[in-house]
Amino acid sequence: ETIVVTAPGVYAVEVANSFGCVASDTVEVFYLAPSALDLGPDAAFCFGDTLILDAGIGYVDYVWNDNSTLQTLPVFATGTYFVTVNDSIGCQATDSIDIVVNTLPVVDLGPDASFCGGTALTLDAGGPFVNYLWNDGSQLQTLEVTTANTYSVLVTDSNGCAGTDEIVLIVNPLVDLGPDLIVC
Repeated sequence: ETIVVTAPGVYAVEVANSFGCVASDTVEVFYLAPSALDLGPDAAFCFGDTLILDAGIGYVDYVWNDNSTLQTLPVFATGTYFVTVNDSIGCQATDSIDIVVNTLPVVDLGPDASFCGGTALTLDAGGPFVNYLWNDGSQLQTLEVTTANTYSVLVTDSNGCAGTDEIVLIVNPLVDLGPDLIVC
């Protein structure tokens, strides 16, 4: 009465009823390749950035886990995202992707400050971070300063995420009455 079809081809059936009537029919089964839907490998990006997931062109409809129905989905938060698509011949495919949003590194040079002239002050960007870039081009964790200025540092962590901070330093001048004098 039934047959399980596992390969493409032409299938025929012949039936007879109790009165001796015979009928036959054929059906051709085609193999349709599964949809090539692929959201790609799991991914990570930095907080403040946006990742655009793209299910690809050629589908009749798209349904994302948030019930949106566009080909693309902007992602802002950590989570598992999935999409179900239907093509023009009724085949359906689903794919999912895990996304991680990494926090930005926190760097704190402290509040704006002043220090005495003739001395040096060491600014420390903290860490450990993978890269440091001060506004003067130096690339160490610390920066020794002796002049008034606005100093900033850009740090990058192991996830490739960047954080920045700046500090305004004022140098208090030393009291200088000048050279010694002899007065008659």
